[in-house]
Amino acid sequence: MNSPIGLRSWSTVLCCLAAIALSAEVSAQATTSALSGIVVDAAGDPLADVALSIGRTELSTKSDAAGRFLFANAPWGEVRLRARAVGYAPVDTLMQLQSGTSYSVRLQLRRFVPQLDTVRVQATLAYGKPARYRHTGRFDDFYERRAKRPGTFFTREDIERGGRNTVFELMSSVPGVIVGTRPGGIPYIRVSRCVGNSIRVGGPSPWLALYINGQRFRGAGPADVMDYLSQIKTADVETVEVYRGASQLPMEAVGDACAAVFVTTRFTAGSVLEKP
Repeated sequence: MNSPIGLRSWSTVLCCLAAIALSAEVSAQATTSALSGIVVDAAGDPLADVALSIGRTELSTKSDAAGRFLFANAPWGEVRLRARAVGYAPVDTLMQLQSGTSYSVRLQLRRFVPQLDTVRVQATLAYGKPARYRHTGRFDDFYERRAKRPGTFFTREDIERGGRNTVFELMSSVPGVIVGTRPGGIPYIRVSRCVGNSIRVGGPSPWLALYINGQRFRGAGPADVMDYLSQIKTADVETVEVYRGASQLPMEAVGDACAAVFVTTRFTAGSVLEKP
């Protein structure tokens, strides 16, 4: 037969265990809250697949097809509820939750249209051709040859900076080219690479091929070419190319020439350039 003292001891132990279990259950309940809600757009329509999370925790979920969501065990105290969806501005809601209490919230997301910086698109023409020549092909050959071949090239800007009155005078600024006037006022041009074994036509001077707007100038001899060059005003010229020696010549000038000059005038029939 058990003694009364033994029964009382077991009763005390069982009461203490029950108290501890009840205390643990109350404590567990006291640390969480239930947080549910719905996510809608500006028109009030539900939004599905919105990513929701509670800051500083690993709790996350997504809204269902009806826009609803649930955090069954949200922490109590101050929490930050975050909502994110593609195409919508994010929403952060700071809330104060009490333990053992259920909360329901309604979140509204608005469409987000990012404001991008203005982007200026500028077309780049082939071989560095300036935009002012965009609507004409007259100067394509000049810029292509400048990009691919050796030689001396003068744009309109170069010509204006040079301050020369004629193409003949302009050529004096080309290395290896000497211009001058013989007795009687006859102009001449000497090219350092066009001596010795260079091809000569009709006289002691090497033949200098002259092209005006892509067409070969045909004179009786070198003197005619020199004379014509001395008459071309730089004010009427847009581009000039000078090739010193047979090794520099473009295909158009290969043949009986040792050196060549290509001139493109500014104002011709059909030109997009207008006279000032």
